[in-house]
Amino acid sequence: MWTMVDENGMCTRQWVYRGSRAADPGDVSVGLATKVVAECMDSLATTGHLVFTDNFYGHFETLQAIAASSNYCCLMMRNYNAKRDVAKDKSMVLTLKQLLAHQQRGTCLPLYHNSGEYMLQGWKDNAPVVLLTNYFRFSFLHSAA
Repeated sequence: MWTMVDENGMCTRQWVYRGSRAADPGDVSVGLATKVVAECMDSLATTGHLVFTDNFYGHFETLQAIAASSNYCCLMMRNYNAKRDVAKDKSMVLTLKQLLAHQQRGTCLPLYHNSGEYMLQGWKDNAPVVLLTNYFRFSFLHSAA
């Protein structure tokens, strides 16, 4: 069962899972998690919402679907999925995990994509935890003056 809740925990939408092909049999290049999130976002009448998800939905394509509806997200990344995430983004995740590997527990490291559209936030727990978000205020410094 898929459920969308508001910030108070009130259920705003709910539907029964009928298999991945039933969600949208057409586009097989997009994963089930992204299809579900896109359907949730389509049901919102306004923009500017902040969406939090667990690691089942933690893919770059999910971030793109949420951003396309003029909303923001904070997604916990699961292990890198080679079928879904593009090579440049894979290198960002792996770089962040390598940087965190030798840090003390509790260390946080941000890694911004050069487009300025999203960032990865790494946190060292027993193992590295990576969050993907487009909810931040950041712009690249083009000049030191």
